[in-house]
Amino acid sequence: MASLNPCELEIELFCRGLRIDSSCTLEEDARGFRRTRAGLGSGLELVIPGRLKDIWCNVPVFEHFCAASPFLLVKENGRYVVVDTRSDEA
Repeated sequence: MASLNPCELEIELFCRGLRIDSSCTLEEDARGFRRTRAGLGSGLELVIPGRLKDIWCNVPVFEHFCAASPFLLVKENGRYVVVDTRSDEA
């Protein structure tokens, strides 16, 4: 599977959500987020690095469909990466 460009990744994350690996320490590293019906506070805010500009997005993490997401947030060497578990690409 070919790597997704930043825009494609943003769309995939909006549609499929994100699972959180046990290596993550979001309570220490992330801006607080909570489950709400709608709005910007209901997901995890991510910055996807882009060649021309970075893409800021608010990714679903609490919705039921996120449990089946192929995307996994992992903390490696103090940095967070989104891994596509279908191909193990970060």
